[in-house]
Amino acid sequence: MNAIGLFLWDTQARTEYRGTTKERSMHWVFDRVEGSMAVCTNDAGQKRDISVDSLPFRLKEGDVLIEKNGCFLRDEVETARRRREINDLVKGMWA
Repeated sequence: MNAIGLFLWDTQARTEYRGTTKERSMHWVFDRVEGSMAVCTNDAGQKRDISVDSLPFRLKEGDVLIEKNGCFLRDEVETARRRREINDLVKGMWA
């Protein structure tokens, strides 16, 4: 691979990596309620408080939220995937 090909490959790889990182950073996992705020964390460990009044649905611990255009939506597919993954880990502990 020549220098131009290597540069293009590296640029594409970085773009794909950034896209993955950006996508993950938009996922927030609900942890608990403190007062009128829903305390959420992302995969990078960042914490975010979201007003419970701004959410049009009730939250359960572990629900995954996605922020789109300033609104939060529950990601049912990602929530179910993560719950399955945790259940599988717990089953493995007691087997």
